[in-house]
Order: sequence, then structure tokens, then C-alpha cells
Amino acid sequence: MSLLIQSLYASHGRKPILTDVSTTLEPGRITALIGPNGTGKSTLLKAISGLLPAIGTVTLNGELLHAPKRREIFAYMPQDSGAQSSISVFEVVLLGRMRSLGLSVPQALQTEVDATLARFGIAHLADRVLDQISGGQRQMVFLAQAMFRRPEVLLLDEPTAALDMRHQLVVLETVQETVRNRNMIAVIALHDLNLVAQFADHVVCLSKGQINAQGTCEEVLTPERLAAIYGVHAEVSTNHKGDLRIRPIRPV
Repeated sequence: MSLLIQSLYASHGRKPILTDVSTTLEPGRITALIGPNGTGKSTLLKAISGLLPAIGTVTLNGELLHAPKRREIFAYMPQDSGAQSSISVFEVVLLGRMRSLGLSVPQALQTEVDATLARFGIAHLADRVLDQISGGQRQMVFLAQAMFRRPEVLLLDEPTAALDMRHQLVVLETVQETVRNRNMIAVIALHDLNLVAQFADHVVCLSKGQINAQGTCEEVLTPERLAAIYGVHAEVSTNHKGDLRIRPIRPV
């Protein structure tokens, strides 16, 4: 199973945002989508998910998927999950499986919601109203909803942006474990390149709406590329475990 994206073009009005974006995404792996602000990361995720009109093709397992089908089987979480609502956290997550809901909610589904909340460490929020929790907590709730959908393709736009360091690790470890166990395809837009180095199996680097590079962290996260793309002189090294570490030094 693989997701093939071919010659994707997207624009906002008359302004082109993505130009000829092509890549192949494999299951059981996290692909990190990186690049400076305004380079098209959010646009690419929305185009893949079918939420934004785009030219090009998206193929899953050899089947060409048009936008309505992608919206049905893909799960997309936007960068801004600041939605307000008077329903409970439990109900928000449950709505991730809306197509399975009837007049009553089966006990097995309720148990699965409880387990999903527990995996993200937010089980204590189950009865809280969405309006009454913090922005970071809401972000984790909507991520739990996306995972609860059991999608074939998971698309996350800066899922750790509003989280403290501990919860960043909780979220990415949980996503990593789920992606591997369920053999899902996952694309995560991230700004923190050290989190990219720690959790990504594959990296796609966008620059000015085009793919500048793609490959492993070692292939993509080089000092030369960081200087060219981000305008930053950075030290790239490995620790005693062989893990990549990026230390920004100064602007170019």
C-alpha cells in the first residue's frame, strides 16, 4: 500500500502556491513535511486531503481517489484547532466515527473512545466541555478524534504547536506507535527539526511551493540545505546513540 501524489498544483485565487509536487508515501512510516513559513505545507496537506481544489492526482494502492473519497477515508487535522463547542471532549472524539453512530452508541465504541483518550493522557477531560479547556488540550482532543477515525491516511498540520515539551513527546510517540501498528500512512508538518530527526522516517522539504528535497533525515537535514532553505547556519551532528541533532547558530 502506498500513496502516490503526482504533479499537484494548487493556488489561492490567482496566486500559485504549489507547483508540480510529486512524491510517494509508504505505510507504517511518518513523513515529516518541512520548510519555511509560507512555503505551502498547509496547502499541500489540504490538497492531499481533498479539502482544497487542486490539479493533479492522488492514488492509493493503485486506485485514483477523487476529493470526495479522500475526505471520507483520510483524516486531516488543521494547524488551528481552536474550535469552540459546548459538547464534551468524549463526544468530540466520538464524532470521529460519525458514520458508525446510530440512535445509541455501542458499548464497544464507548470503550474505544475511553482508550483513545487514555493513550493521549487526557482521559480526565472526557466530561469537560470543549469551551472549558485550554488551546493545547483542544489540540490533543482533535488529534485523538483524528486517530479514532482509524483513517488509512493521517494528515497533521503542526500537531505539537500549542503543546509543552512533555505533551509534544506524548503526541508524537503515540502517533508513531499507532502508525506502525496499523500500517498507516502519515504526513506531519513540523517546524521543530529536532522532533523531525527523532520521529520521522522520511522527510519532504518544501521551498517556494516545490519539493526541494526528499529522503531520510540524514539526506535532507544537511547544513547546506538548512542554510539555503531556512537562511540559518546550523550545526548538524549525531549523539552517542546515532540520533541526528540540529543546533541553529546564526542567520545567514
